[in-house]
Amino acid sequence: MKSFFFKNFVKAPFTRDFFKKIVVVFYATTKISSKKIVLLALISDAEMKKLNRRYRAKNSTTDVLSFRTEESEMRFPKEDESLGEVLISYSQAKKQAKERGHSVARELTILAVHGLAHLAGYTHDADREAKKMGKLEKKVLKEIIGYKS
Repeated sequence: MKSFFFKNFVKAPFTRDFFKKIVVVFYATTKISSKKIVLLALISDAEMKKLNRRYRAKNSTTDVLSFRTEESEMRFPKEDESLGEVLISYSQAKKQAKERGHSVARELTILAVHGLAHLAGYTHDADREAKKMGKLEKKVLKEIIGYKS
């Protein structure tokens, strides 16, 4: 898959191949073209807080942010060939994994799928939309890690 890019700004012990599997399964499940470009990055909590303040007017960190191509400051080759970018706070992923009693790998998978769902147009702003998004996420997570809620 040449259309997937990964950047590890925090030197976390996770590779491009770990996240590539998630993207491949997500694309197959949602029938999104594998030619659609996506960038996934692990970033620091400080950087996430800055981005959350800048784009969502919230002066706190968050676990994952997604920017569709038209919202992104990244320069993608062509908008119709790009899905966007998913940014994950590695610190938040570790914290949430501990709180939820599962591995960091599992939490990163959950967050990556959530971010990709946003790029695919899913939201959780209203109950009906949230249920639809949750259903998709569970379906993808089941394929990747045998997820059960």
